[in-house]
Amino acid sequence: MGMSDLAVHRSSAAGSPGQVRVAVDAMGGDYAPTEIVRGAMQASCAAGVHVLLVGDPDRVNEELKRTSCRQACVSVIPASDLITMGEKPTQAFRSKPDASITVAMRLLAEAKADALISAGNTGAMVTSACLILGRLEGIERPAITAVIPTPTGRIVLLDAGANLDVGPQHLLHFALMGTAFARCALGVHDPRIGLLNVGAEASKGSNDLREAYSLLSNSAVNFVGNVEGGDITGGKADVIVCDGYVGNVVLKHSEGWSKAVLKMLRSEVGRNPLAWPGYLPLAIAASRLQARLGSTHYGGAVLLGVRGLCVKSRGNSRAAGVRNAVAAAVSLVKSCLMDRVREELAMQRPPPDRTGDPSTCGPADMTRERR
Repeated sequence: MGMSDLAVHRSSAAGSPGQVRVAVDAMGGDYAPTEIVRGAMQASCAAGVHVLLVGDPDRVNEELKRTSCRQACVSVIPASDLITMGEKPTQAFRSKPDASITVAMRLLAEAKADALISAGNTGAMVTSACLILGRLEGIERPAITAVIPTPTGRIVLLDAGANLDVGPQHLLHFALMGTAFARCALGVHDPRIGLLNVGAEASKGSNDLREAYSLLSNSAVNFVGNVEGGDITGGKADVIVCDGYVGNVVLKHSEGWSKAVLKMLRSEVGRNPLAWPGYLPLAIAASRLQARLGSTHYGGAVLLGVRGLCVKSRGNSRAAGVRNAVAAAVSLVKSCLMDRVREELAMQRPPPDRTGDPSTCGPADMTRERR
């Protein structure tokens, strides 16, 4: 079914002028469409956002019947196919033109939606974004941008999984986009940029990292030098740039380690009778901390570098994660993130990367699925 054949089925609540519209890939994710629809409806009820649920209309409407919120504004956009987690992104994109992520991306490209949310195949989202939306001027590789909580606040990490192998110029692009994101999403006036490396000295790391250090040092960003793994949560930088392979490992490890620490803490308290009087307040604090450290709290990561606001939720997202992702997307739309990114890039238009093919944003650039 092509875009010209789409039929929109509205709920009793009609969209109003100026209302933020968020296209949600209802078929993407481990718990789709049940948890995706539920979370999207919760977000619409709470924030008054107009949600465009893209997917199998029979299955989506069946889930809508189970929801209790009648104040939600929702439209069901039919899509006859879906891209599963295990499929190769570019091949699936070409063979499934009516997949839910593709239809949702067209809504964004045609300005029928202001933002897009998907918990499905990461590579498929990146591929469809590049090929349907196109990249921003001066950007050769888009980057997944994640927010990580630290003792001193929050930091921005990119790339968190869109590109497994990048060059020095791409790391400069990430720094420029990360600067705009930190200003817009975190309210940091002059974000400090750190380059993730194996040592603090400028001479450390691979040839690409040393060249990236030089590019960043001579750029308009507030570059504070190399940061090591132990510096990520130490408050040395507000934005940390790296390739998608390293970034994805850092993101997953930080989430897994936070859960492990809290589990070990509960275990130690349970084995020590002297600590039992203080167990209840400790358990409450630990639960709150776990919620704050988990991916559900932030909902998803933003794909920067394409001509539209795309948020990637974790593949195992439940309703709460989807709800928070929609809320984050609405906030970023209202704060004009895309305009801020364009402005940041315009301040320092980097030259094209002459070490590779600047026109590609296809199979060679797409990561394997990382949830």
